Amino acid sequence: MKHQLFVHFNPKDRYLFASGGKDGKVLLNSALTKKSIKGLSVASLNLTKRINGLAFVAGGEKLVVSSESRRMSLVDVERGEMFVFYENSVCSHSARQPVATHSDSPDLVACVTVNGKGITLFDLRMPLPLDFLVDLYDSSIGDLMFLDKSWPWGSGQVSLLSGGGDHNVKITNFGGTTQLSLNTGMSVSALAYSPGRFGASNCRGYKSVILAAGDFISCHEPSLEEVKPSECFKNINGPVLRAKYSCSGGLLYTASERGSICRFRRYPDRHEALEELYSHDGPVTDFDISSYGEYIVSASLDGFIGLYSLGGPSHGNTQCWELT
Repeated sequence: MKHQLFVHFNPKDRYLFASGGKDGKVLLNSALTKKSIKGLSVASLNLTKRINGLAFVAGGEKLVVSSESRRMSLVDVERGEMFVFYENSVCSHSARQPVATHSDSPDLVACVTVNGKGITLFDLRMPLPLDFLVDLYDSSIGDLMFLDKSWPWGSGQVSLLSGGGDHNVKITNFGGTTQLSLNTGMSVSALAYSPGRFGASNCRGYKSVILAAGDFISCHEPSLEEVKPSECFKNINGPVLRAKYSCSGGLLYTASERGSICRFRRYPDRHEALEELYSHDGPVTDFDISSYGEYIVSASLDGFIGLYSLGGPSHGNTQCWELT
């Protein structure tokens, strides 16, 4: 599985994940068998082959793939065929292209615009991009995702959470209006926010937080009146390139520039470093956690896919594999 630099778990199939990279090929893989199931090329002879981002849409039947040719392609997972593509709509110069899909809608997709400073919005039922939110940042966007509709700025509508190299994190609606902007004091390469509905504190007392990461990790507690910085801490092993909470919100996983996958325990008022789970020989370009929290899959500039078993949803053994 050499040259695979980007990975994403299917939201419905607990074992299926996609990977893609330098050769323009997308592989569908099984975490259970540790083998590839099928492959597909999304490159053409006259276009740049390198894939720089991919993600399953809600439902898991389709996969969106971006490439350095500025093309966003839509792939049918079952048939293994590319059936829609959008030209000149995505960033080509980014090493990793953030591709955001909406958990409640199989048709909404967002990625970074061609110049790297704005957001391209897609409705996959339409033959052309839905809209372009241009020049939201003064430098390239590092990460991008849809915010759960329960968060206050969305008011039940779609909102986007993004962070850039100009140190800012913003929440933006589909009309292009910036609803919230905060300065983190660092170039933002990764974002995460606490899972579940906004303000729905569980028995452990977790609060709703927005997490921004780069050279360090910064947590912010938002409300309608203000956004309050609540915590700032260093990653276990170097600058963070990707970050994600577990389904329960009790654990935070980070992927670093030095190749390590690290785990933090979350408490109501802080995050506490636990351990480095495993490490690649190069910077981690992408990672994801399966829908039931059983596996972590990661991709690195060392050219290999790492697969780590966290056990069952509440118990089980842990193991680590390198897929080749």
